[in-house]
Amino acid sequence: GNIAKDYYGYNVAVLDLRNPTKSDGNNLLHLVNKYMDLYKADPTKISYKAKAEKYAKIIGKTLIYSEGDSSSYGQNAFFYDAAEGLLTSSILLVSEFCEPDERHIVSVFKIIQELLAPGKNKKNQFQQLMELLPADHKAKWLAGSALTASDQGMNSIMSTVLSKLNAFLDTELEQVICFDGNIDAELFVKEKSAIFLILPEDDTTKNFVASLMIQNLARELFSVANEHGGKLPNRAVFFCDELGTMPLPPYIKAKLDDQERYQTVYAKERGSAAAPTASDKRYTKHIRNMSNLFLFIFVSHLYFKIHFLSKPEFITLSLAVSSAAKEMLLAIRMME
Repeated sequence: GNIAKDYYGYNVAVLDLRNPTKSDGNNLLHLVNKYMDLYKADPTKISYKAKAEKYAKIIGKTLIYSEGDSSSYGQNAFFYDAAEGLLTSSILLVSEFCEPDERHIVSVFKIIQELLAPGKNKKNQFQQLMELLPADHKAKWLAGSALTASDQGMNSIMSTVLSKLNAFLDTELEQVICFDGNIDAELFVKEKSAIFLILPEDDTTKNFVASLMIQNLARELFSVANEHGGKLPNRAVFFCDELGTMPLPPYIKAKLDDQERYQTVYAKERGSAAAPTASDKRYTKHIRNMSNLFLFIFVSHLYFKIHFLSKPEFITLSLAVSSAAKEMLLAIRMME
C-alpha cells in the first residue's frame, strides 16, 4: 500500500480486521458527521442537512436489511421498516448532539440501549426524548412509526435495532469503527484510491461486519452516482477474493473444493479460478481498460505485500496460494 501511495499517488486505506489495533479507521458515520458539521456551521445550507440525512438513511438501511429488503421479512416487515427509521433517527441524534469523539456506531447502540429503559407516564426514555425535539426535526419524523406503535411493539422495534448493532460490540473492532479513515465514498470516486479489507479466516464473526462495510460503501457510491446523472465521476472496481463461492472456468468440470488452491484477482469472468500461468498477454487489455480507482478487497488471514513494478495499466495481477505452506503470494508480472 505504501508503494501505491508514495510512488503512484494513491489514497490508501487498510482495514485490517485481522489486527484491528493496527488498522486504519472506518467510521460508518463519517459522511453523516461531515455534513452535519457543515450544516451546523451554516444553517442556511439546506443541502448539507439533506446529505447528512441521506447518508444516515443509507447506514440505517444497510444495517437493518443486511440480508435483503423488507419484502423478505413477510409479516415482520413493519417492525423492520420501523427499526430502520428508529436507527436512522438515532444516528442523526448522535451526529448532531454527541461530542466529536463519540459520534460513531457504538454510541448509537449505547443511546438506544439506555433509552429503552422505562421513563415517566408509561413511556420509555426514547419516547420522552422525541417529545423534547422540535415538531419539524427529521429525527422525530423518521422515528414516527416506532413512536406510534404499542408499548410491546416499541420494545420489539428497539430490540430489533439492538440485535443488528450487536456485531459492533467488540473491543478490538472498536479501534476501526470508532475512528475516521482517510477515504470516504466521495473521495473514493474523485481521486485515485485503493481500500484493502483483510479478514482473519479463523474468526468468522468478522465476516458479517466486513459485509456491512462493503454494502454500505456500495450504497454510498450509488448515491454519489445519482447525484451525477446515474454515473460515477470515475469508474470504481471491486475485487473480492475468497468472498462467496468461486465459479469455475468452463475447462474445469470438477468442483473446486479447495478455495485456497489458485485464484486470479482478475478474469474475464469475474471470480474465476485459474492458475497464475493463465495470466498472459491476452488478458492485459482487461487491466488497461480499467480505471485507476480500485477497491481491493482481499478477504484472507494471510499476510501479503503489493509491489508495483511499473505503470498500473501495464501490470498483470495474479494470486497464487500454496495451501500446504499457507502462504499467499501476490505476483505482479509485467507484460510487454
